[in-house]
Amino acid sequence: MSIRTNIFVGSAFLFLTTILLNHPCAYIARHQLAHRTMRSLNAGWKYAADNSKALAETPASTAFSDAGWETVSVPHYLRKFNISSEDHERNRTEIGWYRRHFTIKAKESVDAVFLEFQGAMQVTDVWVNGRHAGQFAVSGFNSFHFDITSLINDRGKDNVIAVRVDNSENADIPPDGPKAKRQSGHNDFFLFGGLYRDVFLTTTGNLRITYPWSDAQAGIRVTTSDLSQSSATVSIEATVKNGNASSRECTVAVTIVDPSGAPAATMRESSRIAASAPHTFTLKSPAIPNPALWSPESPSLYKAVITINDGSGPVDDYATTLGMRRFEFDQSRGFLLNGKPYKLIGTNLHQFMPWVGNAVTNRYHRRRVDDIKSIGCNWIRLSHYPHDPDLLDHCDRVGLLCLAEGPTWMHEGNAAWWNNLEQSFRRMIRRDRNHPCIFIWNACINHSTCNSRLNDAAHEEDTTRPTGQCDVPAPMCFCGDNPCVPDNGALCIEHTGHQYAARRFDFHQNIADAEMLHTARQHWKKINAAYKTHSNAGVAGWCMYDYKSYHQASDPDIGMAFHGFSDIYLIPKYTWHWYRSELTEAPMVFVANSWRSQSPTDVTVFSNCDRVELLVNGTSAGTQSPDNSSHTDHLKHPPFTFTGLAYAEGEIVARGYVNGRPTTEHSVRTPLTAERLKLAADYDTLYADGADFTRVVVSQVDANGTVVPVAWEKAPALTLSITGPGSVIADDRFRLYGGQVAFLVKAGMQTGTMTATAKVTGLGDGTASIVSVKPVDDIATNVHLPRGAPKNSVVAAPRTPRTIAVYTPTGRRIRTVAAASLRRAFDAGNLPAGAYVCKTGFGMHAVRRERAILVP
Repeated sequence: MSIRTNIFVGSAFLFLTTILLNHPCAYIARHQLAHRTMRSLNAGWKYAADNSKALAETPASTAFSDAGWETVSVPHYLRKFNISSEDHERNRTEIGWYRRHFTIKAKESVDAVFLEFQGAMQVTDVWVNGRHAGQFAVSGFNSFHFDITSLINDRGKDNVIAVRVDNSENADIPPDGPKAKRQSGHNDFFLFGGLYRDVFLTTTGNLRITYPWSDAQAGIRVTTSDLSQSSATVSIEATVKNGNASSRECTVAVTIVDPSGAPAATMRESSRIAASAPHTFTLKSPAIPNPALWSPESPSLYKAVITINDGSGPVDDYATTLGMRRFEFDQSRGFLLNGKPYKLIGTNLHQFMPWVGNAVTNRYHRRRVDDIKSIGCNWIRLSHYPHDPDLLDHCDRVGLLCLAEGPTWMHEGNAAWWNNLEQSFRRMIRRDRNHPCIFIWNACINHSTCNSRLNDAAHEEDTTRPTGQCDVPAPMCFCGDNPCVPDNGALCIEHTGHQYAARRFDFHQNIADAEMLHTARQHWKKINAAYKTHSNAGVAGWCMYDYKSYHQASDPDIGMAFHGFSDIYLIPKYTWHWYRSELTEAPMVFVANSWRSQSPTDVTVFSNCDRVELLVNGTSAGTQSPDNSSHTDHLKHPPFTFTGLAYAEGEIVARGYVNGRPTTEHSVRTPLTAERLKLAADYDTLYADGADFTRVVVSQVDANGTVVPVAWEKAPALTLSITGPGSVIADDRFRLYGGQVAFLVKAGMQTGTMTATAKVTGLGDGTASIVSVKPVDDIATNVHLPRGAPKNSVVAAPRTPRTIAVYTPTGRRIRTVAAASLRRAFDAGNLPAGAYVCKTGFGMHAVRRERAILVP
């Protein structure tokens, strides 16, 4: 019996953000033809904390002087949190003020102006030129906007924005509620304060597409019908508001573009819209033959280019990606994707990172999605709140299915709390309903029973997806050593982590091999049971990364939940590598043993190869096939266990064989005495925008380069410093916990080279160099369209270049790539992160790696 069949086309609200630099029509493209622009307001804020609440609305005044305030950039956190500290409560008493100036240039053709916030924690008040634009107090995780058209000064004159962000505990706002106090059952996770997601100044014409979250019928809604391998029909609902004082004739034109850049279908509809009124246009495409279906293995994305015309010409435009796929939850066959049984194996994800809390850059939202994809998972539970839209955009691009849910944990609140939860849930669905990656809305409080209010809200907002715990059972699966999984088409949204925490290192000892291996074993037992239970839709481990928690506060846990596949520093544990062995195809092998005197003498190896050979100090200990037991009999790639080994200091090597031939190997050496520090940065190029940062891993290593572990209580003090235009973010009293930790290096507003230095007594210095480059203009436009797009519906694009020469901002040529593959080259990591200039033959185009998408 089928629980629910879903046929859907998704869209990521991803604007085409290619900016013309030296093209002869650059002025026209930006200011006359780009009818909707999104200008980043992330940089250049003045900030001050206000915990006394004594300032009231004074900083909102245009006469207020913020000369003594700190200059910051978004994403920003109100207060750094230390990992090795239990001083959690101050995070919930912080209030921050932000002020920023902007100008609408005299030559800009602008009818309507909006401030868009992708997230602020958690009560936000905004003033423009001293007048209150509004308050958003629904949750700290939703996107919201204010219409400031009537509040701005004349073009060419200065405007000032004042923002007050209050992160105090609030019984009316989920997930806090009346039980927010720690002693009464605090949330499991922290609510870190700040203006922590992107801020945009958006300008449009008076005849414009509305914001999706503003109403049940608003923005762009993309669906499909009759979707099969041979055909698909796309429907688009576009809600347009006439902001003029008189009625207007309005034409909506849509071009659907296939993944190759060719037009697949066009649609058009006209209507007269009354003054100051909205109108929803419904457009349906002709059948699109042989659609490229979206899946985690092949995330094919189409584009929809939408243009609003008032009879005299285009006045607003919008571009969005979309993906075609259909799915079904079946009580006997589990989950089916595009008509085929498909086992969902995934993980849970929180949004925050060490020290910066929620203020995570888009770069690291994408990095963590890439981490999850790299170990082979095909879905994520976005626990326990609406996540950043840029993260969802990236899930669409790389192919990761997502379960989305409202901001809750375990507690229910009062009537106001419930009203805000429902509103937050609805706003999330309206914003994210077109993402192909999202396949289910969790209509419950965390994992509790079906909530009829949330279930009704979900079905009213979106008829294309089922709800968790209502349409589809979505329980937690914590059952100790018993590898239980739900059947009857159910989706297990959490397993293992809470019951089998694992540190990379222990408190009193410097070894955690057995603990990490035991946790990995519980994961593979659960996955094995999921494979064995055909009617089970899938499972998700709790969770991808360790995190700070009120419920893990006993010493030495220092408020840490050690439940992750990786630790809080993004350093993998054994579980991470087991998932790689089970779920990825490229030949790999990993020795789950640090080969020390305290290590298990039975050596476990994770591999997706046919056979594995183990060598101890150069002598073969045999070649084996994978283990076979009741807990591994349905795995694709069971582990390999080598027993009866005698410990001998030195090196063990695991060598993987495919079809009888050696293909890959992994070696582990017994750690010797630490001799030096080694630093490694994730990214060697940052934007000089005051917010961009990179993780830098610092390790103490021996003469062989092997990491030398150390017990928590014996970890040496770590001194960090930096030269150049940047800063270090780490604990106030940082220690080299476990022998390997990480800190952050954040760029300032100036370009140049930063050198981060770490010192430990007796080991000397370790350094890492990072270059900060000038940010690229962040005005987002919709001026580039695919070849063949009708000229009367959208701005005509130049013909598609075949190749693109890629340069650094300093003029050094990196490489020449095919135009069609440039984005794939970026996403695959073949081009390093940073700002680029691309010569296409039709002018020089700036491409910002972490935000922009080049559409020839």
